[in-house]
Amino acid sequence: MPSQVQTCATLHNALLHNLSPPIASPRRDLPFLLQTQNPDLYTELQGTQLLEFLSLIDNYDAPDTKFTPHVRKPDPAAFLNYRDFDIAGEYPGHVLLYPDAESGNQGGLIYDTATDFCTWAVFPPWPRAEEWVPLEMVLGKWLELWEKGKFYVDDEEGLAVRSWVQSDVDEALEAWEGLMDAIAQRLPASTRADGDGGATQVTEPILGREQLERGGFHPFAVAFLERARRPPGEVKFVAPGIGIWSSISFAEAVENEPTSSSRRTYLTRARFEPEQIPSLLFPAIEPSKTDRHTRVVDPTEGEADDFDRDWGFGKFTLGRRAGVYLYPHPEVGGGDGVVVVEDSGRDDWGQRTERCAWGPGYPTRLVEMLGMWREMVESGSWGVGAEGVVGWWR
Repeated sequence: MPSQVQTCATLHNALLHNLSPPIASPRRDLPFLLQTQNPDLYTELQGTQLLEFLSLIDNYDAPDTKFTPHVRKPDPAAFLNYRDFDIAGEYPGHVLLYPDAESGNQGGLIYDTATDFCTWAVFPPWPRAEEWVPLEMVLGKWLELWEKGKFYVDDEEGLAVRSWVQSDVDEALEAWEGLMDAIAQRLPASTRADGDGGATQVTEPILGREQLERGGFHPFAVAFLERARRPPGEVKFVAPGIGIWSSISFAEAVENEPTSSSRRTYLTRARFEPEQIPSLLFPAIEPSKTDRHTRVVDPTEGEADDFDRDWGFGKFTLGRRAGVYLYPHPEVGGGDGVVVVEDSGRDDWGQRTERCAWGPGYPTRLVEMLGMWREMVESGSWGVGAEGVVGWWR
């Protein structure tokens, strides 16, 4: 069985096969280069897994040293660049193993030689302890992104990242099915139509493609909502205070949105591309007012008082409606990112707090949020009534 170091080296060398043009004459000279360029660090790394890893991976010469769309290949000359930010010398024994692809950015994948864990860092601040993961996990994630088609070679830009791919939609749909099943299994007996511990299976999608496209929704939102089946029975709520579109409510809110609305005006002025436009996936509806969408009326002071500022999320909202918005970050492959806007104007409900370990951060993915909702239903943290998940997020 290969060792962890050998597995990591195999993953690194497999990633090389995705570069274009192909690497013609790879060589394994990184330990020699390290010894030549920084003999003190070479001595310090004797007997470590990192030095063994460097001896097993292929190196190459190329005009473009990008290894993925976000990082450059290991470079001994850059190994200690992180010390520019560690002025007090609090974090010895680290190496900037895969520098950020943008040479002007100080950061990248940093490796701890004491624990053999690594994480993505943009300095300052220093990464938190819970954000470090095995190198094998990061390299495996990068290879997975190639295999999924998220990483690719663009004829003009070289290594690039796609905002979203079909597998992102499929994963979100699978998570949605899991949530629908969890809700159906917990509906009161009086609302179950199949007599066998659940509600009758529904095959009708939430909305049709033609209507979604007329509404100018993000392509990922269209691909998801046109295939996601409507909840079973009389279910209206899929999370506390989170409802679903009907054809009528969508037409009234989206298709009939005035061209002079603040949202459309901003998107036009800022020249947003379709892949950048946020879309309201699930509107917020107070249980006592099921005929009316919840809106952000007066953002609370403090953490949400920037809602209506230039940098706030208010400009992206549909008629100031609260709910779950697709909030794409195409530059980092986050075309399936979501954010929940509360009626208070806050937008951090359900968001991850830790940084991404293998690359630039992005919002919580739709598949992740739906998975969290399912866990809340299955654990009993969220109750289920005749109309679905009960309660309000406050």
